[in-house]
Amino acid sequence: MDLKSIFWNPIAFFISLIMSLIMPLIFAIPNGMPIEVCLLWWPVRWVVAYFIVTLFVNKISFRLAQKVFGFKPGF
Repeated sequence: MDLKSIFWNPIAFFISLIMSLIMPLIFAIPNGMPIEVCLLWWPVRWVVAYFIVTLFVNKISFRLAQKVFGFKPGF
């Protein structure tokens, strides 16, 4: 398999962007996290969130959708 097809996923990119930047701005900043810390640690949170979504969440959600909606992929 091509590494680009494994690791590049535009849907995972936007999901991980929301998880890593917008969610801390909504929940962590009001609870006392300094904005500098939020922005400094953003690349680490983004990489972790991107790989979690790309490698695990997409596969699990696809299998769940197959069971719930009963469709066969590729047919």
